[in-house]
Amino acid sequence: MGRLGQSRLSKWIERRRLDRCVAALALLFAVLALPLRTLVTHIYATTLPVVVGTAALLYLVSTRGDSYDTYPLPTFSAAGARLLETGVLLAVSLLFVLGGLLGQRTIMFLNVAGATGTVLLFQLFFVEDTDLRVPVVLVELLAFGFAIRFVGLYSVVGFIGIDVWTHVGFVQGIRQQNSLAAMETKYIAAPLYHLLVAVVSDITLLSQRNALYLTVGSALTLSSAMVYYGARQFVEARWALLAMALWLMSSQVVRWGLHLIPTSLGLAFFVPLVAYLVRYLEEYRPRDVGMLSLFVVAITLTHQVSAFVTLVVLGLAFAVQLVMDLVPFSFNEEPTGVKGILAFAVGVVALDWSLTPYSDGSFVEVMLQRLTNTLFRQVGLLEVSSSKNVASTAGDAGTSLLVKLIAYINVFGFLVLLLLTGIGMLCVLRYGNRTHGRLLEVNVVAVMSAFVLALPILGVSLFLPGRWYAFMYVPMVFLGVFGLRHLSARLDRRLMVLGVLLLVVSYPSIMLVSGAATLDSPVFESKQQRYAFTETEVDGARHIGDMIGGRLPPVYTDAPYTAVFRRTDSHLAGLVDVPRDSRARHDLVVYREYQTEGAPLVGGVNNSTRLSQVGQDRICSPTRSRLYTNGDVLLCSDGADG
Repeated sequence: MGRLGQSRLSKWIERRRLDRCVAALALLFAVLALPLRTLVTHIYATTLPVVVGTAALLYLVSTRGDSYDTYPLPTFSAAGARLLETGVLLAVSLLFVLGGLLGQRTIMFLNVAGATGTVLLFQLFFVEDTDLRVPVVLVELLAFGFAIRFVGLYSVVGFIGIDVWTHVGFVQGIRQQNSLAAMETKYIAAPLYHLLVAVVSDITLLSQRNALYLTVGSALTLSSAMVYYGARQFVEARWALLAMALWLMSSQVVRWGLHLIPTSLGLAFFVPLVAYLVRYLEEYRPRDVGMLSLFVVAITLTHQVSAFVTLVVLGLAFAVQLVMDLVPFSFNEEPTGVKGILAFAVGVVALDWSLTPYSDGSFVEVMLQRLTNTLFRQVGLLEVSSSKNVASTAGDAGTSLLVKLIAYINVFGFLVLLLLTGIGMLCVLRYGNRTHGRLLEVNVVAVMSAFVLALPILGVSLFLPGRWYAFMYVPMVFLGVFGLRHLSARLDRRLMVLGVLLLVVSYPSIMLVSGAATLDSPVFESKQQRYAFTETEVDGARHIGDMIGGRLPPVYTDAPYTAVFRRTDSHLAGLVDVPRDSRARHDLVVYREYQTEGAPLVGGVNNSTRLSQVGQDRICSPTRSRLYTNGDVLLCSDGADG
């Protein structure tokens, strides 16, 4: 196509306003998708059309008016700004005091944390640019991040989560044998997490638990500052700080700050990788190639899922480059070449995975075989009912009001970020905003959304989509604040102030009480599982293992308590089978008070499982023999009972 033809087509595209065309199509799609809720019980069938439609409508309304010349929201005086800074720092200090006094993250602690997050966001929206001191706010955000995570980490005995027990066992094996041979799993080719904790524990003489918190826990929290750095490539300091705050408070990020496994360290490396990649695409600094290469290697040696996510991001950066090269008249600038970085990443990951032992072959061979089996097996469309997540049946008429409330709380933060992200994506499509870095973020969110939303509905869970959310939140907050900045400059001031106040009040509190952010102490104790254990529960598992000896017969108890037995090598444990209105059917059974008061997972008929409280009389009935008790944990035996 000649230059004249390109010029005419470019002007035609600009006149047609691609952003508004896409927004209109999104609004139409949202309206047409509303009846989907009658066919699918998943909560997203109800909420996603509303979110998409709202984002499109807000954007279309915002493009009708003129932009404000100055910051449109009301702001505090310099004295008010200093008062807010002091209030935040005092509130963060109070969080540490409450953690020490209460011994755990109680509802009171979470309420104070939510209020602190509200004041932080209020400060970011309503303080004048000249009075918003970036270093001070960065300190506030990092201190707040440490408070809501480390109070939880140190309030439990042992660790929060399940997989972490196995990984700490690998660390102990490395320290004892002085060799990676202690890990006879796929992690022998991705040992950075385990080596880091082992080396720090040996050098500092700290316990493995404290070494884990010092390294992985601190690294993930500190990496939040790189969200600010990456967002600064798109927006001013105020909005970049807001991006960091939204990411830091999000439930999925808090989740990996509590459950410290290789995913956590992979996420800590992924954030700076995206930040440097964005700067490289926006400003083209050749020296950033070295940093990107370093983070690619670090992620590859840490976690396979994180490495795959990294390949997806770099692959999309290259795809955007190709499109910009093919249709140069539709963009503002020349794309930055990423072919070399992508080739390096593919080579490193392919080499590492080909050397990674997994099942009866290499990691690459096994995963390709599983992918082939997944793609070519028959998958029922819209098979969301098979999901064990309460969100899959939240739209069912038979679902209780409390379960629906929990489901909406769990997805609220994601939907808010998705709303803001949708507006930001439409802003990027505007003719003057189409840069390589911004278009990359749009494509990353679109593709990752397919992995975390579409594939699970189709029954494909090979890529562990539940672990993608925190990674996806990085480009989402970048685009989200880009969209917020656009709305603040173009929407009616009264409407914008109302929307900001709703965001400021609701986002921190609801994010921090969701199930993903409260693994250690769920707010809804009877409906959400607790993935942390008391001192008597940990001691009980160890003493029972010592008392029984050997590997057989297994003991049967609820999940996740079974994990303490199995992953600490105390004893072989299985899920207790407790039919409704009946008693446990096994010989050796273990009861703990949580089974009566919490949300234990137990078995039922036809290998089904359910969250159900079961009293002591249904696990350790009076006719059974008591073999061990420590006041909370009880081991019983009687093959004839039940």
